[in-house]
Amino acid sequence: MAKKKPKVNKTQLIKDFLAENPDTAPKDVAATLSKKGLSVTPNYVSTIKTNLKPKTKGKKQAAPKKKVAAQQQAAADQISLSALLEAKKLAAKLGGIAEAKQAIGALAQLTD
Repeated sequence: MAKKKPKVNKTQLIKDFLAENPDTAPKDVAATLSKKGLSVTPNYVSTIKTNLKPKTKGKKQAAPKKKVAAQQQAAADQISLSALLEAKKLAAKLGGIAEAKQAIGALAQLTD
């Protein structure tokens, strides 16, 4: 009875090769191992190489975005349509936008 040839563990051979040569490209690893009679593809080597990298225990969560503050700021900056129409009427009564600005400036000084 003939002895069966022991199966070669391709993954272990790739791991061993990468342990000795960690910066070798997958294409070069596949070429080197094929010279030794082992048929592997660069994609397979790349998969093994990726799986050798340490896994992180937990992914970092992104910090919550500050949407609330941005929405409050936007709300404070908004002027209602009715307020704009009233401002337009005021500017027309005072003779233009420049005069309305002067009147509002004077009013601001009085209230300070």
